[in-house]
Amino acid sequence: MLMPAKRNNMVAVTTVAVSFLMAASILAEFAMLQAYAFSNASSVNVINAMITVTGSCFISLNTNVINFGQIPAGSNTARTLNDITVNDPFGNIAANVLISGTNWISTSSSANFFVSNTIWNPTNDFLANGNALLLFPSQPTDTKIEIPAPNVINPNTDNLIYFGLYIPTLTALGVYTQNIVLENSC
Repeated sequence: MLMPAKRNNMVAVTTVAVSFLMAASILAEFAMLQAYAFSNASSVNVINAMITVTGSCFISLNTNVINFGQIPAGSNTARTLNDITVNDPFGNIAANVLISGTNWISTSSSANFFVSNTIWNPTNDFLANGNALLLFPSQPTDTKIEIPAPNVINPNTDNLIYFGLYIPTLTALGVYTQNIVLENSC
């Protein structure tokens, strides 16, 4: 405990008070320094980030129309190649091509004939290996045609698919249309 010093029978309270004030000021400055150091102290926090990178595939066609021309009933176009190019300019993994279609519908009457009269093939060998188109929206057929992923050397990859058509013998005369649906599967 600090005791005030006596000088000539006087208590030098001022000196003690100054000393006490100086000590309090030093303590206050130290406390401020401590508070400043703690309030501005840097801290390190670690966040564990995770991502799953998935591939994407994309297909586009070189045309949106196949014109089989004029074909007599009971004929087929199996020897005529109606090919389209399927390409993948934007994907980063290979695209597998799936296919289905609709029945052939007359544009001028209620006549139609079945989707299975359209055949497709990854090669132009229809007579030996033609595949009947299945009705959309049933499960599309995997064509086993793969469009490789684009890369720096080959930025636009593609593959062909060929179509042929058999017109049933008793088909009514007229113009018919069909939708062929090509989908990609990554």
